[in-house]
Amino acid sequence: MLRQARGGRIAVCASERVDIVGAREVAMTGAEVHVRAKKGAIAIDELGFFGRLVQAEVTKIALVAQEADTILTRLTQRAKRVFRFVEEIDQTRAGTVDLRAQNLIGIRGENAIISARVLAKVDGEQIHLG
Repeated sequence: MLRQARGGRIAVCASERVDIVGAREVAMTGAEVHVRAKKGAIAIDELGFFGRLVQAEVTKIALVAQEADTILTRLTQRAKRVFRFVEEIDQTRAGTVDLRAQNLIGIRGENAIISARVLAKVDGEQIHLG
């Protein structure tokens, strides 16, 4: 049974709880949709999101996942501090890698290998080997 409001608004109010249940599907359509709550939970087996823009302002994000795959045309990150802890392998493959530091770059390991096919250059006011 389809009901339509003659005016411009429908309100469903209850002092304890409002349930909207569809045995197969529940759909909402509108030029804008607003959800406000002090606390919320969403449980969805598979989620698809298609949109033009996502903006979020949060205090903290905690993500726990088995895998995360990201495909981007461009990624820019800005942070005051970044800490990464990789247990097994950290691998970068790129056309060019440019690492710059204002003060110090430290590369430490039990073994370190620098190899170049054409030119390996070390340039500095002082160079200490050994």
